[in-house]
Amino acid sequence: SKKVLETLFELDKNLKILNLKIDLDELINNHRYKILNFALDYVSETIVKAIPKGKRKIYFSPFGDLNILPLHAIEISNDNYLIDNYEIVYIPSLAIWADLSKRVPNFTESEASAKNLYVSQDKGNQTICYDEVIACQEILQGEHQESPDTLKFKKAIDKQSFNILHLSVHGVADLKNPLNSGLIFNQTQLSILEIQALKFQANLVVLSACESNLARTEGADEMLAFERAFMIAGAENIISTFDSVDAKQITLFIKSFYREIQNGVTLSKAFQKSAIDTIDNDSNEWMLFRFMGV
Repeated sequence: SKKVLETLFELDKNLKILNLKIDLDELINNHRYKILNFALDYVSETIVKAIPKGKRKIYFSPFGDLNILPLHAIEISNDNYLIDNYEIVYIPSLAIWADLSKRVPNFTESEASAKNLYVSQDKGNQTICYDEVIACQEILQGEHQESPDTLKFKKAIDKQSFNILHLSVHGVADLKNPLNSGLIFNQTQLSILEIQALKFQANLVVLSACESNLARTEGADEMLAFERAFMIAGAENIISTFDSVDAKQITLFIKSFYREIQNGVTLSKAFQKSAIDTIDNDSNEWMLFRFMGV
């Protein structure tokens, strides 16, 4: 693994990465999953040994740089991963998880199931985002807001209750001041601080950022900042990604996930089944999705 790293990166004497030797696109297309697997191999033995026997669901609360590793993709044996054997749920912190567990929705399941909101960029400028939402909406029906600005979006969700809030919009990162990072709605930005101040209820928020991925930031904590902010605002569960994912793969994964929900399985089980389906199709993209919730 050291040889591979030395081929791809300039390293200091402590093997800390200084610079990239190859083109970023080449790294993503040809080497991303090799690097992920090297990192997962490093922590796999410790994590697998810590899992009690007889359990079917695992909660991970990673710290620091572990936040950027898809721990559900740890390989237990040849082509057999943690996600094959367990429902995997990530939690932002024990304190937030405990608070989420105490929340009692003030709407019935039947009311919530009829209230799904899909938000996308407009069809003319962002066809991929728009098409993703239309494809998902065919499985689970709901209202579609096309290219709202920040004010219209905030009004649409203020003090409202949703089953699914699906956001297929741009994400932008401010590395110097992460709290200024945000989502772009029709050329207006909704910052992390503004997201955190929102008041709504949602059984599930899907963060599907077109072209610029929410997780493509410097350091692990900022990736979590979006998820934490939405959970503080009122989301009970979130699907997001660790890194940039091909738009078509996002649509395929989320469509599979929504079909499982429609069949009545729990969110964590639906995530597990969708990941396994993707593994069976010989795609590595499943590693980059994660489910966070209660």
